Amino acid sequence: MVGDMSRQQREWRQKEERENSERQSLAPSGAVANRVGSSSEKTLYFQDQIPKAQIRRGPQRAATAVSHAQLIALYWVLRNGVPYKEQAHQLEEQRRESLIRHHLHRLSELGYKTA
Repeated sequence: MVGDMSRQQREWRQKEERENSERQSLAPSGAVANRVGSSSEKTLYFQDQIPKAQIRRGPQRAATAVSHAQLIALYWVLRNGVPYKEQAHQLEEQRRESLIRHHLHRLSELGYKTA
C-alpha cells in the first residue's frame, strides 16, 4: 500500500513523539506558570536551566539537578516565610559584571591601560 509507512519511519516518528512529550513534561504547565504570576513571554529561571543542564549531564541528571535547585529554593522560601522572587535577571547581571571585571583585570596584567 502506498500510504503505509516503513518500520523505520514509524520508529523514527515514535522516537520524536517521546522526545517531545519529555520536553513538555519538563516544562511547567501554563496553569502553574500563570499561578506564580509569570507571563508567556517571560522565561522562568528553572525552565531555562533544563536545556543547559541536559547538554552537560543528560536528560535524567538534568531533571534531578534542576529539581534539587527547586527544592533548595522552596526550603529557603518556607524557612524565611517570604514569597519566591525570580532572580534570573539579577544573576545574569552579576555574572556579566564579574566577567567584565575579570577581563579588565587580565588586560591590565598584560600591560594594557584600562579605565
